[in-house]
Amino acid sequence: MYDLTVPEIKALFPSATDYAKYIAPWFAAIQAAFPKAEIALCGSYDSAWLAELLATPVGKAAHHVTVHVRVEQSSRGPRPSCA
Repeated sequence: MYDLTVPEIKALFPSATDYAKYIAPWFAAIQAAFPKAEIALCGSYDSAWLAELLATPVGKAAHHVTVHVRVEQSSRGPRPSCA
């Protein structure tokens, strides 16, 4: 998942369009090797970022979008992190 809170990820992919350009070759290779495969994108809880991703050619071609909830440990116990 694109995690807006991780500086290294944000530096690699400043925008959803940058992320889409990066994954486009993978997307095309999977489609070529497995024409009947349904391909999912890793999304983000940031609705603007997700809308930008879905507006790209890869976003329009994807069959599904996944968004993962990460559980982090805090002093008060586990809590979901929706980064």
